[in-house]
Formats: sequence, C-alpha cells, structure tokens
Amino acid sequence: IQKLIIERLIVKNAKDEIYELYKLHLAFENVIAQVYLDRYTKKLQSKNNLRISSLSDIYEKNIINHYQAHLEWLNDLAKAVEFRNSKFFPQTNHTLCTFGKWLQDSGKTIIQNNSKFKSVSKQHENLHLMAKQIKNYIAKKEENNHILLTCLEKCEMLSLSLGTELALIDNTLINSKASKDPLTGALNRQRLNQLYMNQLEISYATSEPFVLVMCDFDYFKNINDTYGHLAGDKMLKSFVNLVKKSLRNSDMIIRYGGEEFVFILPAIKTEKARVLLNKIRVDFSEFFIIHEENKISTTLSMGMLEIDPDNEESYLTDFENAISIVDKKLYEAKNSGRNKVC
Repeated sequence: IQKLIIERLIVKNAKDEIYELYKLHLAFENVIAQVYLDRYTKKLQSKNNLRISSLSDIYEKNIINHYQAHLEWLNDLAKAVEFRNSKFFPQTNHTLCTFGKWLQDSGKTIIQNNSKFKSVSKQHENLHLMAKQIKNYIAKKEENNHILLTCLEKCEMLSLSLGTELALIDNTLINSKASKDPLTGALNRQRLNQLYMNQLEISYATSEPFVLVMCDFDYFKNINDTYGHLAGDKMLKSFVNLVKKSLRNSDMIIRYGGEEFVFILPAIKTEKARVLLNKIRVDFSEFFIIHEENKISTTLSMGMLEIDPDNEESYLTDFENAISIVDKKLYEAKNSGRNKVC
C-alpha cells in the first residue's frame, strides 16, 4: 500500500485516489490490530490467572497479597476490551476499587515510607487513568483496535510495576523480621530454601527476574591462621556492614557458612546486578580492618545467576539445582584468578 501511495504522489491530480488508498491502509492496520488485540486479551487473562496462582503459593505474605485484587481487576478490564462491553468494566475510580480502598486505609499505615507510598499511589492512579481512556474509546465504538491494544499493554505494565513495588516492600518487611546470624547480622541460613522459593513465586507473580549470588572471601584461611579468629570475625562483620551500604532494603544477604554468603536480589537483571556486584567487589578490595595494629585486607569472588520467570529451565523450581549452578560460577571465579564476578 505504501508503495502504491508513493507511485501516485508523482501523478498530478491524484489526491482523491491517494486518500482512498490511505483509508484502505488504515483499515488494513485496524484489522491486523484486531487480531493482535484478540490474542492479547486472552493471553493476558491466562497469564493473570497463573500470577494469581503464584501469589497463593507464597509462604510469607504481607502486603503482596493485596496485589491479587488488582490482577483480578486487570482480568475484568481485559474481558471488557475483548467483548467491547461496558458491563464487564471494572471500577475506574482509583479510590473505590478494592486495592484503592485498602491503600488509602490500612495500606497507608503499613507502607510507612512516605516516598514508597507516593510511588505506589501514583502508579495505581495512572493505571486507573489508562483504564478510563480505554472505557472512553470503547464508548465511542470507533475502529481503534491499535489504540486499545497499546492502552491495555500499558495497563499490564503498570499493574506489574505496582506488584513489583509491593513485593519489594514485602522483602524489606521479611528482612526486618527474619532471624539473624548473631555474628554478622546477615540473615540466618536455616530459611534460605524458603526465601528462595518465596522469591521465585513473587517473580512468577510480577514477571520480574531476580538474581541469586554466592560469594566467598579469597584466602580467608590466611587471616585466621595469621591473625587469629577474632580478626576473621571482625572481617566478616565488617563485610556485611559494607555490603548493606550498596544493597537495597529489599535485597537479602544470608550467611551460608563460614566466609560464604548468598545474596537474593529481587526485580533485577544480569547487567544491572553485575554492576552492583562489581561495585561491592571493588569496595571490599579497597577496604581493610585494623586488628592489634595490623592492617588486614582481602578480596572477594562471586558467582551469579539470573532467575527469569519466562525461562522454563528446570533449575527454576529447585533451590538445590539453582544453588549448585551459582556455586559452580563462584568456583569459576576462583579458578580464573579470584577477585571477580562470574
């Protein structure tokens, strides 16, 4: 069609024909958009049902549980678009939907951090504004499938962002409540399997990957042998304090054993995680403690693995497999010269 339009442009007095071709082009676009929209509405409802199922499998739920109400709301929105019928339409007022009522009441108290509350509230309000636009387009009964598709895609994106925000707040609450290693203040290893599976289900529910990390001090035995275990203990404790300065409140650091630690970094991809871990690695290589007038330092090796909810690999659902893979990455870092991230 575009080729025909260009050919007609060189013909004098062809405006009417060009206009007819242009209308044909728009009609063709709308038919294609209709096909994509029909597929997308069905797929969205199917994905949301899986997300709701994942939420029910999370063992420790605080506020993430309220995310289910908006997944169900999004399903109703998709159904309204699918059938172009306003009777399926969910509540468009962001203060009157189930989630909105909770957010303005007890949710406001639970989400104590003011900046987080503003962020969650704004995302929720924007989601409903987009739904209002969809409702207006449907009411006009115009051929606007491509616009409806774009708006519905934005609604899904905003909904997932809202779920991710709630999940990060939940992780912060879990961090504050979980039992700690008495020496370092890192989380205790006893619930590591549960913490991993919990993060996996959150990842499924929000369609966000997370990163599993194992790190180990290089030549730590030399510190204990040369300066004693008190110096080693001081280094371990200092390491956790240093790492917490770089990690988010929603990130988890667990003492795995001895000088080995595991990180669970939610809602992050490999590239960004690698930058973060390399910063920690460099900061620690430049760090030192003073013990009995001795200046003591060491370095760090790390292995990392991105867990992607869209990846069907078997290691996703088995913590032992995942920790085994990341452990091999750690030893790859060790065997290739230490003081690096693999």
